[in-house]
Amino acid sequence: RLIGDQPVATLRPMRPGLARMVAALRGVTAIAAVVSAVIGATPPVSWVWLGPALALLCGWTPVYAFAAWTRGLRPWLLGLDMSITAALCLAIGHLVPAAALPGAASWVTTVASMTVISLQLAGTPWASIPAGLFVAVSCAAGQRLAGSADGGVPGLAILSAQTLVGAAVMVGA
Repeated sequence: RLIGDQPVATLRPMRPGLARMVAALRGVTAIAAVVSAVIGATPPVSWVWLGPALALLCGWTPVYAFAAWTRGLRPWLLGLDMSITAALCLAIGHLVPAAALPGAASWVTTVASMTVISLQLAGTPWASIPAGLFVAVSCAAGQRLAGSADGGVPGLAILSAQTLVGAAVMVGA
């Protein structure tokens, strides 16, 4: 049996299970994010921005989930996911009401959190730590550009901590 192009016997035993767990969690996170985004879509949130962002999330999530479930957490999958999430983070001022910008409780930061955790579950710290920190910095930059009252500092701290703790846990996995 193969996962991607590698025989299962050559993989660490928990990697396929982690990839499938991430696939399922990604789907649940996307559903929660879309519901939250739609319910919270009050001015200055514009459907001109929100519609395409949610379409991107709804289109990307099944691709991600299928690839993770059948092929594992591959570098191309994680790189594309990191890029999409960073773009959402940088556009947060157009996607989230101003009152929801401070802290790390918006639907965009929830997606970012899922992304940094997924990156770490791939278990390649030399790549996953910089990628997770890139998402964290993108989120903070997006919040700062949007004029968040806290300047994005709490989100940066939380996402960075998730990145580092997740990587530390996976080193021995």
